[in-house]
Amino acid sequence: MRLFNVARGAAAIAIALLVAMIFIFLSSKTPFTALRYLLIGPLLSFHDGAVIFNAQYLYQVLAAMIPIIFTGLAVTVMFSSNQFNLAGEGCVLVGGFVGGILGVYLNINSGWHWVVSILAATAVCGLIMLIPALLKVWLGDSEMVTSLMLNFILLYLVLHYLNFHFADRTKGATMTKEFKPSAIIPSLVPGNSKLTV
Repeated sequence: MRLFNVARGAAAIAIALLVAMIFIFLSSKTPFTALRYLLIGPLLSFHDGAVIFNAQYLYQVLAAMIPIIFTGLAVTVMFSSNQFNLAGEGCVLVGGFVGGILGVYLNINSGWHWVVSILAATAVCGLIMLIPALLKVWLGDSEMVTSLMLNFILLYLVLHYLNFHFADRTKGATMTKEFKPSAIIPSLVPGNSKLTV
């Protein structure tokens, strides 16, 4: 059974790569260069014919993967308990917003500031995920419908509060003020990497 699961996962990856290759061959003038960057680009850089291992590219890929992996883990935990909820997207949005606001306005001058921000964002996400579950238990509403609608409610609530209450109007884009230094998550890699704890 375990070998079957490994083979099934490998087959899914192979099919995804095959579909990507088909689209690349149909749309790119230089498909082999595009495939090279797709498959080995995160590990290697090419300069004047030399192939150089570039850890920075790998760190960027890992930093982009981690939020997606944790969201997938949250959904897996939910499915393993035979529940169904589509509010994960709204939770990620609200969790990021709450963590960001606490990173700007919370006054904790210690190494725990970023930890408290993440734990508070996690708690808020947990409370949000309770809404469709409670509506199903109390009113018999479909959790698919309520959680899907909740995503849009959360999106527009975050946009409202960000645009009209927490935006830094000195910036050229909609963003909060800068985080306090104690709220910045320590980097795992020295340099300009976004790969943090």
